[in-house]
Amino acid sequence: MGKKQTTQTPLLTLDDLAEKLPKPDAHLRASLVEEHTRADFIAQGRKIASSRIVLDEQSLLNEAYQFFESATAEQKATLVGFTPALLAIAVDEARKLTTMAASASAAAQATSAASAASNAAAARTYARASALRNQAVTVLKKVAAHDAEWTQRIDAAHANADVATALAQLAATGDAMLADKKSSLHARATLHALTTSYLDTLRAGANDASSATAAHVGRRRPTSQGALDLEDGINLHVLGAIIDAFDAAHDLDATIPRLVPISTRNLLGSHHHAAPAPGPAPTPPVTAPTSP
Repeated sequence: MGKKQTTQTPLLTLDDLAEKLPKPDAHLRASLVEEHTRADFIAQGRKIASSRIVLDEQSLLNEAYQFFESATAEQKATLVGFTPALLAIAVDEARKLTTMAASASAAAQATSAASAASNAAAARTYARASALRNQAVTVLKKVAAHDAEWTQRIDAAHANADVATALAQLAATGDAMLADKKSSLHARATLHALTTSYLDTLRAGANDASSATAAHVGRRRPTSQGALDLEDGINLHVLGAIIDAFDAAHDLDATIPRLVPISTRNLLGSHHHAAPAPGPAPTPPVTAPTSP
């Protein structure tokens, strides 16, 4: 005889589950979420990656749905704390989290690529600006020769940590040199090609460096994870409520399964409330001693 073939019910997608369940009730959802504050949800959501929550939801919500669909009336009556309405909210929140997590991941990748391109462009701009600054210092000092006043101005501009500011100050120093009436200064300016056109090049380099800095700083602004953390926390809360219901019902009827989290076990593995400690044993009645 051949072995008996067993078939396993395939997992439904979250979208498939949503089609089979009642439409989630916004009022019921709000009442469930109000049990905790926004800060509580965010704090809980920060403890785990969204993908791990969705992974458990995909399997556990399927298990809850499949069991409830085939459960007897007695099992359903025992499964207090769980309803199709609760499952519908859980599936809706899981779908929302899936979309948000995918969007955040795509945005992070795009931001990373844009940041890399921005960094490369900024590096090229800074390198050219630095080379222009060094060249300008050399040219201006050749024109200044041993004039202490001009040399001091050139060194002060060169010492500026911001290359854009340094270039702007060197260009201004060059303008002042060209405006000087000393014939020897003008002669050295002609000899070393210190012209207004060259000084305009320095100013353009300063503007480019300044623009690159502004764009780079703008791209470094961190993306807030608050909304995603909040949704993570909400999903953990709703999934935990369903796990609780199945755990409590299993203690009453072992034919009702426990929903065992895997990816979220560190947070939901012992989420259900522990069984209350047994009360004290009843005190036996005191009987009066019989007379001899």
